[in-house]
Amino acid sequence: MKNRISLGAIGAAAIVAGIALTLSTAGHADNNAPFFSPAKIDSFDGKSWAGLTLGETTQDGVKHQFQNGRGDFSTSVLLEQQDSKNVPFRVSALYPNKDKEARLDGICIKYKSDQDGIPLTKLQAALGDSGRTLYTARRFEEWEVVAYPKRGIILFVVGDHVPMILMGDATRVANTLFMLKEQAPPILNYADQFRDVQHLLTFSRVDVSFSLKNIGFYDQDREKRSIERDMRRARGNGFIQYDSSAPYGPSYEVSITANYSKDKGGDGSVEASIHGNGPFGPLSASDTETFKIDKRDGDRHMEDTRYDRALEDAMRSAERQIAQKVRDQQPPPMESVRIGDCGQIIDKYRFHAAGGTTGGTSGGGLVD
Repeated sequence: MKNRISLGAIGAAAIVAGIALTLSTAGHADNNAPFFSPAKIDSFDGKSWAGLTLGETTQDGVKHQFQNGRGDFSTSVLLEQQDSKNVPFRVSALYPNKDKEARLDGICIKYKSDQDGIPLTKLQAALGDSGRTLYTARRFEEWEVVAYPKRGIILFVVGDHVPMILMGDATRVANTLFMLKEQAPPILNYADQFRDVQHLLTFSRVDVSFSLKNIGFYDQDREKRSIERDMRRARGNGFIQYDSSAPYGPSYEVSITANYSKDKGGDGSVEASIHGNGPFGPLSASDTETFKIDKRDGDRHMEDTRYDRALEDAMRSAERQIAQKVRDQQPPPMESVRIGDCGQIIDKYRFHAAGGTTGGTSGGGLVD
């Protein structure tokens, strides 16, 4: 097997060994519902599995039926198992929204590590045939989908193991498969995708704000323009750059505050922050420098304080920090591409593969 990496979800040993996950009435202090006990995968009949029924089990109902928590997908419900820390997989009941009357539209099993996923051959034997093998348009590792559309089952296969399983409505599963391909694409070199990526963060907006009490500048507008010029000239040793034509959003911001009393003196601060998109995702950095304002007779202005040093230190520190982050930022791990593609398949089933539900007992492992 090549490059088998974590998708985050299904442990095979428990399933293949046939560990019985018994139903228990012991629950949390505020919930006397029993724990969930999964059934064998091949017991899914296209409508019901382990006490769950597509199109009938409501979100509110499943929360009263089993111990539960937050599922692995949006608006899904995690079905808590007894001794869940030692169970290698999680079961999520999929719902279209958070409405308590929403009805179950699918079930997803995810192992906590790919390496513990069920051996594909075990599942194929349990399901009675080899299934239909399909692929996404691009791959950076050895993975594919094995589908049983008439049974409403999709297996997500990494190498020779299955770390994630979707069970749902047969029509919706069949509609979901249209986004996949019959022919296996080549496994590309992941590092090649980033050879020409420039390590540069570009910001298109500068913003200077003041919050001053009982003290000011001789010419605040002039000070603002001066700071903005300095911000636009920031280079960070070649890793950051101002570009007014870049998309709106990434910014360099400086906020100056001060509070002064002739009797007690005062203090002030300068916060400089830079936000933008690095070569492989969003980055940000900031620094805040403070300064004291000594009391004295007569009027006092910001130019009479240690403000200039605080401004310089805050801006240069933020620029050094963001430059280092841009320089050191690495591509996302290879498995993140696969995880994203798997998520799109799940989303296709949940939100875009229209079709009604058609029409499980618990006990034993997920596979004989």
